[in-house]
Amino acid sequence: MAVALPIKAERLGLAFGIAPYTQLNYRVLDNEQLADDAQVRHRLKGTGGLYQAFLMQGIQLPLGMRLGVGLAFISGTTDKEDMQWVASPRRSIVYTRYHSHTFYQGFNVHIGWLYEVQVAEARQLSIGLSYQPGIRLRAQEERSRQLYNRDEEPIRLPLDYQSLRYRQQVPHRLSGGIGYEIGNQWRMGLETHLHINAESLSYTPWRLAYGLEWTRNPSSIRYLDRIPLRFGLSWTKTPYVFDEDALYAYSATAGISFPLKGGLSHLDVGMQVGERRELSASPALREQYIQLAIGATFNNKWFIKRKFQ
Repeated sequence: MAVALPIKAERLGLAFGIAPYTQLNYRVLDNEQLADDAQVRHRLKGTGGLYQAFLMQGIQLPLGMRLGVGLAFISGTTDKEDMQWVASPRRSIVYTRYHSHTFYQGFNVHIGWLYEVQVAEARQLSIGLSYQPGIRLRAQEERSRQLYNRDEEPIRLPLDYQSLRYRQQVPHRLSGGIGYEIGNQWRMGLETHLHINAESLSYTPWRLAYGLEWTRNPSSIRYLDRIPLRFGLSWTKTPYVFDEDALYAYSATAGISFPLKGGLSHLDVGMQVGERRELSASPALREQYIQLAIGATFNNKWFIKRKFQ
């Protein structure tokens, strides 16, 4: 969610809001075979995420350039759980649960640059860059180890409990993109994102994405002719590693935008279909997913100067 306000028409602007920064959401089952036909089973689960509250200032520069600088406060929690138990007809089942709850907070800055130029009649080229420096977030983590019975009820007080304070390194974020617009009918763009960790330059997650938007006739009086259709493809090297192999993600997206009354606001609906896996021919970890998204943008003109008394 974000709000943008013009401070000086076509020269200076201000934006503030709240947006997701990272997200943690996984559930993995793993079995380890023992010598006596028993199995040690692991149930790994992670939830939570970080959000950023930001304030950004933008200014119009000569030659079609724009510059933006912002400050963000980052905060959030994550929960990670590892439930282990032995599955065997000869043994009673006792669960061991390892749990960690971590709270993060810190500040970061954001710098962005945009260049727009008209290359031909009704054709515009846009180039943008953005950068967020790496920071060290303050982290407070609580770890515990607990025994549970067959019904997953606690047997006794936590066997171990630790409270830790440390600094969590966040990598540098560098993004760049290029867009091309033909009138108000065709829009297409290509963008890339890099996460650079100064402590581990040999492993750099990245994302490459392409998007296309088409509107049949933006100036038509017919409502259906003014509805944009959107399509996209993305390829990502995620920051996750499984058995020393990087996990990659591939996805395709499709969406539609419904203009609301007045023409300045719109309702967006989109769907993403993708897969996360290793690059090997027979990956040990493979996840297929479908995501649905609904969003709305509300624009209005405020503080219009009175023209008639």
